[in-house]
Amino acid sequence: MNAAQRSVPESANAAQRSAAPGGAVSAARQSSASSSLWSGAAVPAVPSSPDPQAVTLGVKFRATQNGLIKGIRFYKGTQNTGPHTGSLWTSNGQLLATVTFTDETASGWQQATFPTPVTITANTTYVASYHTTAGYYSTTRSYFSTQYTNGPLVAPANGTSGGNGVYRYGAANTFPDTAYKATNYWVDVVFTPQSLWDDAAVPAVPSSPDPQAVTLGVKFRATQNGLIKGIRFYKGTQNTGPHTGSLWTSNGQLLATVTFTDETASGWQQATFPTPVTITANTTYVASYHTTAGYYSTTRSYFSTQYTNGPLVAPANGTSGGNGVYRYGAANTFPDTAYKATNYWVDVLFNGLPRSSNVTFTVTPVPAG
Repeated sequence: MNAAQRSVPESANAAQRSAAPGGAVSAARQSSASSSLWSGAAVPAVPSSPDPQAVTLGVKFRATQNGLIKGIRFYKGTQNTGPHTGSLWTSNGQLLATVTFTDETASGWQQATFPTPVTITANTTYVASYHTTAGYYSTTRSYFSTQYTNGPLVAPANGTSGGNGVYRYGAANTFPDTAYKATNYWVDVVFTPQSLWDDAAVPAVPSSPDPQAVTLGVKFRATQNGLIKGIRFYKGTQNTGPHTGSLWTSNGQLLATVTFTDETASGWQQATFPTPVTITANTTYVASYHTTAGYYSTTRSYFSTQYTNGPLVAPANGTSGGNGVYRYGAANTFPDTAYKATNYWVDVLFNGLPRSSNVTFTVTPVPAG
């Protein structure tokens, strides 16, 4: 059979699964809170199938929690030279986001980040895909004969999903809607918890001229039950730390704390709690970080009105008893003072639970001392 005669993406041989569970690692650095279907150690049975036709290849997946899809990953064999376009679709073919891959390596896992993360709903099927003009895509035959699960992400079985993985031949990027022998084409996603701000958000003043040690925070609530997995904050170059992230009840009970490590010189930093904290819908909490160096980030009058992003809400200064909040001191402490509705650029990593969930949570504060 020659290339022109092929009507389905081919695999040279059937093979056993080669995936290894775990946090995803790829050509681009991922945060410790992100999840993918496959780790960087997972490899296909056939890295470059002998098919040079342009094609879009995909995987059907769902998440067990609400969250964000930040980008697309795929495994690249040396003959799959591209260019490559990554996409996210609804299960009926509505395009939600697209991105062109750049700075690729010669082979292995590649990753591209959408300009804006896409919010997805728990237990809802989506399709992640990439288009290659070169063909020679990666395959493992019969991979989706059973369901595959890694953390919060699920790739349903071929027989229960109307076919998984999926493909569509064509010179242009298009919705892949055909399956063949439950073949895995090694397409993946970067899934992260919801945050108040995305990585493109920046403060008006990255490093305020104040060298005092201080705890800075934000009051927030979620519109659904869920988990707080960690703390984020924006760092200016003078805010050298060290830094400690915390989650509190609205009256100052400490629920979790974590020390930031592996920070970059500036920009968004994040740290995950040893154990995620369950929170209750429509209940106010305080997220904070402590810096010994000062020079924290600010935007004055930010909370003069309520700020909302997806299920997360930072209430207005005038209706919340003050937002954002701070407290000076050498030690990490509950921030309970506000000044001119200033945003100190503190954030959370939130995974929402399905709205149909009737789970009742009991939150245990961290013991003092």
